[in-house]
Amino acid sequence: MAEKSKIITLDNGLRIITQKVEGAKTCSLGVWVASGSGYETPETSGFSHFIEHILFRGTHTRSALDIAVEMDEIGGVLNAYTAKEMTCFYAHTLSEHAPKALDIICDMLMNPKLDKNDIELEKGVIKEEIALYNDSPEDLCADTFYKSIWNESMLGSNILGTEETVDSATKEKLEAHLKKFYVPERMVISIGGNFDEETVLNICKKYFSGGGKCIRAE
Repeated sequence: MAEKSKIITLDNGLRIITQKVEGAKTCSLGVWVASGSGYETPETSGFSHFIEHILFRGTHTRSALDIAVEMDEIGGVLNAYTAKEMTCFYAHTLSEHAPKALDIICDMLMNPKLDKNDIELEKGVIKEEIALYNDSPEDLCADTFYKSIWNESMLGSNILGTEETVDSATKEKLEAHLKKFYVPERMVISIGGNFDEETVLNICKKYFSGGGKCIRAE
């Protein structure tokens, strides 16, 4: 039976939403960041999506291969997506492997390597994605619709950005975006299934608050 969901807020503003399901064999978890195309400028259009990609390229302690291998070893699923008002990184694993999956995601978000060679490689990947998007009539129609509604807002812009803004991305610019948006008060961590709450909280505190403390639980 599922327990009532709980919201735990750390002293730095990070919100952790948990719902324990006794007897469940798996866990689903994710980190939602208030970083999307709606928060960008014409000069940084597509940077939220770019960062979603580049964070999979490795951290200071894990290479891109390490991330993939560690998730494969536990039979987990790891993915991400970018929207107009958020970026989400999520995973699904067996219950006993939830701490490992959470540790990987937190490491990706808080310790990205942002290697300049990886950034250049990723530009090509994203520009291919833009080309595929431009060959999709239904996506182009949706973009036209958004622009007609939000003509004066970045909410009307394409989440992928443009080839020009993608080419303009540098390590320094991406770091500036991370420092502005990837902060605890703009993040929500959610985990549901069968897991140990204390272990989950300790991982979150380790990466997001240097130990931190809980100031409120609802």
